[in-house]
Amino acid sequence: MALLSDGQINVLRKVVKDPAFRQAFTADPQKAIASAGIQLSPSEVQQLSKVTPQAINQVKAGIASANDDDDGTHTLLYAVAVAALIA
Repeated sequence: MALLSDGQINVLRKVVKDPAFRQAFTADPQKAIASAGIQLSPSEVQQLSKVTPQAINQVKAGIASANDDDDGTHTLLYAVAVAALIA
């Protein structure tokens, strides 16, 4: 299973929560990440570029159904769900 950096998890959070960023990310992940000012290594960007729109929708649906109890659960869910999808 691939491990995700904090920066990658931040990108994924933004993909799920921000419709405009999600659209930009789907069209051109590298450009969207750079435009958002998020610093990732080329390999981190390449790894996230493997995430399909269908995978984004799956993660979005899973996160939406989880309880937000501010204990880091969402961060863990982002990491586990996407790491499994791009592994």
